[in-house]
Amino acid sequence: MSVMSNISICLSELLAQVQKLYRDACGAVEELDDVMRQLEQLTGQTRAEDGSIVPEELLKENAPSCEEDKPRIATLEQVRPVLADISRKGYRAEVKALLTKYGAGKLSDISDPSMLGRILQEAEELGCQGMPT
Repeated sequence: MSVMSNISICLSELLAQVQKLYRDACGAVEELDDVMRQLEQLTGQTRAEDGSIVPEELLKENAPSCEEDKPRIATLEQVRPVLADISRKGYRAEVKALLTKYGAGKLSDISDPSMLGRILQEAEELGCQGMPT
């Protein structure tokens, strides 16, 4: 056999061993995760991002709400009737100020769905102010 052939065989065997080690390591990590989850359930504690164990009550107290995590997405078709209704209820200047706050002279100047979502959220809050409950 040639030297190149021997090297090729050795590299193939080495690659097979590395792949086996990788599979074994992945399995060990999965098992460790399962054990950690069981421990968390038994103790009422949770792992923080850095891997440390933190009591669940502390995480719940400091956790942002789901609404804060995701920007609200809206379309012009969703925002337009809300702004029109609020304007009709006597908040025309406030609606204009809201659009100006986001750099628009009119609603159709805004195309970013997340910006439209923020406008919709603020408009809904504005529409609730001063209204009978």
